[in-house]
Amino acid sequence: MNPMPTPTIAACRVSLTIEPRAAHTFIHYLSTGQYETLYSVFPAIKNAADATETLRARDIEELTRAAHTYAAAVLYEVPGLQELARGFLGLFTERLPTEDILKVTREIYDSLRDMELARTWLEAFVGGCLEVAFSDGEVSLRQIIRIERKSIKPFVGLVSRRYWKFEEEGTGRDSMFRAETFVLPEDEGGAPIADGDRRTITDGPNDVEASLSAFYIPGTTFSPGEVMTMSVKIDQHLKYLQYLGSRFAVKQDGKLMALGIVRVWGR
Repeated sequence: MNPMPTPTIAACRVSLTIEPRAAHTFIHYLSTGQYETLYSVFPAIKNAADATETLRARDIEELTRAAHTYAAAVLYEVPGLQELARGFLGLFTERLPTEDILKVTREIYDSLRDMELARTWLEAFVGGCLEVAFSDGEVSLRQIIRIERKSIKPFVGLVSRRYWKFEEEGTGRDSMFRAETFVLPEDEGGAPIADGDRRTITDGPNDVEASLSAFYIPGTTFSPGEVMTMSVKIDQHLKYLQYLGSRFAVKQDGKLMALGIVRVWGR
């Protein structure tokens, strides 16, 4: 009788696209059904300030791992891990300032653009964090804009929508910003601008009309080469952030009067 042939098992290699900081947690969950992260090494703690900084660094690291684990679980359709990652996102956001939360969550926002349910959940999650921060006065518009100028446009839109929603529901007031205006020398077509004059601000080299109206500060006069500030009323709140940092031109009757750059004016 011929012996039965020994079965052979072909080696199988599976390639996964996972952020390295989430890889261990993802594989560990598939193997055990448990959420686990690797031990992180931080500098030795010598005083209270070191302890505070180390705790914050640890929380940021764990928040980052949870965020990328959530994104990986969404990508590979692992609902149990998604739920666990959401729980840890909530846990560590309670310990961290809004600036850290935004820096971490924007890392995964774009990767979820085609996953509507996951993106919607993340938007609601970030929105909730922002509303708490705005209510407590923890974060200002100046801080939010400084952070989000480095972000992708969809994430900027998310943050700005939440801010203006909070402002409109909470105060009902128009917000004011500052534009620093540099008057052109007369030999370049510039001219003094009288007090109280109203101008149209246009944005960028293509002279595209921006959703801003300029109102000059009373008691000041422009002179060639002088720098001054003016208040800027935002007519279309949701479009504002794209103009932050933009260079603009002040025109009168089609004539270029001044150049400037849009910046924030704190309340």
